[in-house]
Amino acid sequence: MSEASRAPAPSHATLPRLAEPPATVFEHLVRRFPHVGEDAWSARLAGGTVTFDDGERVSVATPYRAGARVRYFRAVAQEPVVPFTEEILYRDERILIADKPHFLPVTPGGPYVNECLTYRLRRRTGLDALQAVHRLDRDTAGLVLFAVAADVRGVYAKLFMDGRVEKEYLAVASVPEEPERRTWEVANRIVRGEPWFRMRIAPGPVNARRLDLARGVRRLTRCPGSDPQRWPVASMRPTRSSSGWTWSSIWRPLAAPRPRRLRPRR
Repeated sequence: MSEASRAPAPSHATLPRLAEPPATVFEHLVRRFPHVGEDAWSARLAGGTVTFDDGERVSVATPYRAGARVRYFRAVAQEPVVPFTEEILYRDERILIADKPHFLPVTPGGPYVNECLTYRLRRRTGLDALQAVHRLDRDTAGLVLFAVAADVRGVYAKLFMDGRVEKEYLAVASVPEEPERRTWEVANRIVRGEPWFRMRIAPGPVNARRLDLARGVRRLTRCPGSDPQRWPVASMRPTRSSSGWTWSSIWRPLAAPRPRRLRPRR
């Protein structure tokens, strides 16, 4: 663990128009970011590190202003240190591609402030405008594409949204013996959870379904109304080991409605 840590660049939060808005900006921040805590927000406001975009300081008594944008700095008392190093694989005047190690988040979040791929790369390269075009889970190692300049980030992000980026990743699962089954289906209803940025599984009609075929050549991720011709395709192969059978899956999605994992070949 490192000592108290504060992000080098501010984060932003736009105050939404609500049917029953809180009386103050402070109340909204406490509700929206409950993991930070009331005491921490009080200290940040007292220290003058929370402002509106025009530089006006926000105090505990500042009235709520729908549509206004608040600037604040993420800070934690102790920050975990990730003992793995990222690698820059490619860089030009528009993009940068980095190999992210396991357990390192792409952007600040939770207890991670400076220990994230974005801030590490900004320090290494001196590129303060560097921004990730897509996300990758903290526990997952793989490739992350960054835009060097803000004016090109939207162009590359749209390529991901439109399914025009070809991606390939590896999934490995171990079982004690070669299974007789060749298909596994996972079906859930996924809805927005609490806090606001999390999702959760809930009872009700299924809206997310996945079918894995062990020796076929297909792994299907189907969303309501999706085109079957744009489902992902994968190949799987069994490997015998001392601990049992390991199934390795190479997945080449043809289209993905949400950020996916990318992994370089070793």
